[in-house]
Amino acid sequence: MVGRPSYIPGQSWQADKICIVLTESSSNLDSVSGRQVIELLTSLNRESGQTVVIVTHEREYALGCSRIIHMEDGLITEEEDLLAKTEKG
Repeated sequence: MVGRPSYIPGQSWQADKICIVLTESSSNLDSVSGRQVIELLTSLNRESGQTVVIVTHEREYALGCSRIIHMEDGLITEEEDLLAKTEKG
């Protein structure tokens, strides 16, 4: 689905922000191209502040994100704040 959402639960819509959602964004790519896609998306987030949601089974792709949310049977089972871990050293 492409377009402006009419309602985002818990969030107010900001016209200057874009949320990019990808599911298994690199599943049909070779390993090098898959990493390049993930690097492009994480740099887009860091440099421009764009929200990027990556849904993947590959933990290594998620490690470039600021947080990882684990789900099972449609429920959140764990949340990892990778920025906090990095700041603690």
